Amino acid sequence: MIKSIVESFSQKITVLEDRIKYYLFEKKIKKENDYYQKKYKRPMNKEEESQYKFFLFKFYSFPLMIIGIVIFYLLFIKG
Repeated sequence: MIKSIVESFSQKITVLEDRIKYYLFEKKIKKENDYYQKKYKRPMNKEEESQYKFFLFKFYSFPLMIIGIVIFYLLFIKG
């Protein structure tokens, strides 16, 4: 029973992390593309966009992973 609760909770955290990443990526990429278009008078090409997405993934995935571990620790190990 506890195992199923932990699995469902971890799935919910994963979905939440994915939604946050998607929202932040799309918002940041649009903002960066607008800035890039004003500065260089052309939109970002696919290679530049993929490099920027990779940077955002590295920048946001680690703190989200730490938050997920802390929530898991507080709810299931301490609680």
